[in-house]
Amino acid sequence: MSKILEEYVAKRIAEAFETSKLEGKLEGRFEANIDGIKALMQTLHFSATEAMDALRIDERDRPKYMESL
Repeated sequence: MSKILEEYVAKRIAEAFETSKLEGKLEGRFEANIDGIKALMQTLHFSATEAMDALRIDERDRPKYMESL
């Protein structure tokens, strides 16, 4: 394999790895936020909206959280 092709493949593998790590972090954060919303709803009797307000969850992201509750 040529040096240029080897460098290209190595770069693509590194990019895929970084994307995978980022997706994992985002999924972990999503799950933590779901847990936080549920905890606020149970312990403080917040509505889902109030819990998301307290956790400062962006308005754009709220529909996906509502689907998971």
